[in-house]
This record gives sequence, C-alpha cells and structure tokens, in this order.
Amino acid sequence: MDQRPVASIFVVCAAFAMLAACGSGGGSGGALPPTVGGGFVNGPTSGPAPTGSPSGVASTSPSPGSTPTPGPGNTSTPAPGGSASPGPTAAPTAAPTGYYAQGLVRDIASGLPIAGAVVVLAPQVYAGSTPPPSLSSGSETTTASDGSFTLTALVPGSNYLEVFQNGYATIHKPIAVNQLDIQLGTLKLTAVTADEAAWLQQVNADRAQYGAPIVVLDEILQEGAQHWDNYMAAKGYFADDCSQTADPGCTTAAQYEQTAGAQYTHSAQNIAATGPNSTWANAEAGFVAESANCPQPPTYSTCLGHSTAQHFLNLIDPQYVWIGLAEIKNGASYNPVYGPLLDYYTQEFGTPFQ
Repeated sequence: MDQRPVASIFVVCAAFAMLAACGSGGGSGGALPPTVGGGFVNGPTSGPAPTGSPSGVASTSPSPGSTPTPGPGNTSTPAPGGSASPGPTAAPTAAPTGYYAQGLVRDIASGLPIAGAVVVLAPQVYAGSTPPPSLSSGSETTTASDGSFTLTALVPGSNYLEVFQNGYATIHKPIAVNQLDIQLGTLKLTAVTADEAAWLQQVNADRAQYGAPIVVLDEILQEGAQHWDNYMAAKGYFADDCSQTADPGCTTAAQYEQTAGAQYTHSAQNIAATGPNSTWANAEAGFVAESANCPQPPTYSTCLGHSTAQHFLNLIDPQYVWIGLAEIKNGASYNPVYGPLLDYYTQEFGTPFQ
C-alpha cells in the first residue's frame, strides 16, 4: 500500500479548483476554502510488485522482433535441356557476441514504431532528457525504421536502460545485465502534449525561483500520473491512494510505477481537481500559493515541517530530477457540491535509484 500522506486544497478563482497533493511529510486538514492537507515522500522502492502488468509500459517480455536470417540465395535459370544449379548464397548475419540486448521502441498511443530514438544501456544513469554526449562504459545505439535495436558490448551487473526521443517522455529504468542475451520486448514512449510541455516549463520556472534544478519528463512517472488521473476521473474519486475506496481494482500511481520496474530513492505526488473552464495553471498556482504558509521569504528549508505547504514543498524539492504530468478534462465529480464534472491533474516526482 502507498504510504505517502496526501494534502488537499480548495482554490476559488474564475473557475474554482480543488487541488490535492502528496509529498514529503504529513499534515492535517483545515476549513474550506482553502483546505490543505499533508503530503508524502516514498523511500526506496521495495517489496513485491503488485500482480498484473500495466498496459503500455516498458516490458521485459520476450521481444517480438525477428531473429536475423540468412539472405536468400540467387538461383540461375536452367538452359533448355539442362538442370538448374544453385547460385552463390549470401552469408548469414552474424549473431552478436558477448552480452547484448534487443528490443523495439513504439509510440504508446498509436503502436507505430519510433525510428531514430537513442537507446542507452550503461552502469550509470543519465537523468536528463537528451542522450549523454559520450559513454565511459556501456552501449548506445539508434532505433531502425521498424523501431528495432540491438545493444552490444554490455557491462554485466546493474545498469540503467534509457530511451531518448524528441517530443516524448524519456525512459529511465534499472536493468540487470546478468545473461548474454537480454530480450527487452517492446518499449513504449508517451508523446508530450502542448499542455504538458507548457506545464513542465512552468514547473521548472517555479523551481528555478527557489533554487531547485529542472525536472524532465520520465516515461514511467508519466504513465503513473496518467494512470491515477484516469482512475480519479473515471470513478469520481479524489485521494492519493486507495484507502478511501473499497474498489478491489484500485491501484495507486506508486504501485503502477513499481510494477513497471521503476526504482526511486524518493518519490512524491501532487494531485488536483478543478472546476470547469480552468487549466493546469490553476492547479500549479494553487501549489505555489502555499508558500504563503511558510516563514517569509519562503525557501525549501524554511518550509520544511509546515504541513500546510506540502504541495509547494514537493514542487520545489531539490532532490527530484524526474516528473510525470497528467490532466483529464470533464471527469466524474467526486462531490456533487462542485458540479457533475471536474478536471483532474496529477504530478509524480522521482529521484533516480543509483
């Protein structure tokens, strides 16, 4: 069960917004408006993964790609009355030697192959959104027109698999190189929408204002955020975990991410529900507005321990380098007082497991 505490806030603006966040620390509720609760941070991911496999996530199932086969031989046409003799046959493609890995990269929505993506498997993690300029060890390659790739000369032991492509979230996933032939299966990337790109830009502007480094979109966190946003919008549910529902099919964002193979030393979540005609900017503004609950001028260190600033603390926490963002319009309302439909927003934060 996800142990991260949750925080919530009610913001009144041109369109009202109910926001909830989960981040470091705990907190207590208050009167509306606004109501602010606590937040949470996870420790290292551990324990058995939940049963079931999330749809459209990086998979470790055997690769559906084909095994290289010898090229067709050329046959000559026999002369009248003569017999055919086989022509020269192309030499078979040599199989990779040493430790190697193969897989496919596809778009998570369309299923189409992604050509030209950079795939890296190396002992160190490159936490950014662009490929490393050089590798001190490990392997790097580019996907072919059918999305396939082969990585050779791998380093045995703990590695990070990373897949980079412009316009998509980046895969960062721990992989153990413990056998010669590693079949990574189909790795799926989520295209970044214009709203998500603008939201990410604002998140990093808010973080920069308080001295925190930028965060980049991580594929598994992106899928985890979308998973939880989908659940809240479909069920008319508003909480950071499944503790407020008897639904046996409920799985949290953190559980989804663990099933997908993620490992984080720290993680956190901010969630929000807003009224009609609002945007992610209303949710983001609500998180930042909690800085008023801290000793002034607010900083990460001065806000620590203030449960009524948990969303803000998650947002500017300098330890986070990865994020997932999701928004859903016109989801089912969790409270009829707020109308029949609400928009839902989720932020997932993570720190690499080194």
